[in-house]
Amino acid sequence: MSVPVCLSRQAQITRVSDQLQRVRDIILSQKALETIVDQEQGLVKKDAGLAERSLAVDTLRESIDVQGLGQDYVGISYKDPDPDRSYSVVSTLLNLFLKESSENKRSESRQAFEFIEKQA
Repeated sequence: MSVPVCLSRQAQITRVSDQLQRVRDIILSQKALETIVDQEQGLVKKDAGLAERSLAVDTLRESIDVQGLGQDYVGISYKDPDPDRSYSVVSTLLNLFLKESSENKRSESRQAFEFIEKQA
């Protein structure tokens, strides 16, 4: 009886780590980080070229940490000398994540509905 319990726990750990990786992928995506660079004043100059913007995105990516805090929680941290910017960056990342997750769920629901409709 202990074998199924062990496998069950391992499957659960895998699901949690997969979910955490999906969260990281969305939060640290090029699209999300470019949005932050565009919105946050002080990360790049207004007339910044592609190379400077790319460097700002890379620096931002290195400054953001996404960690699992148990099965149902994720921690997002960002360090910046300006506490208001730190708050704004994390808040924007959270909103972008929620928007992307919502869009993904809607798309999955639509695809499931279309699949069932084709089967009928």
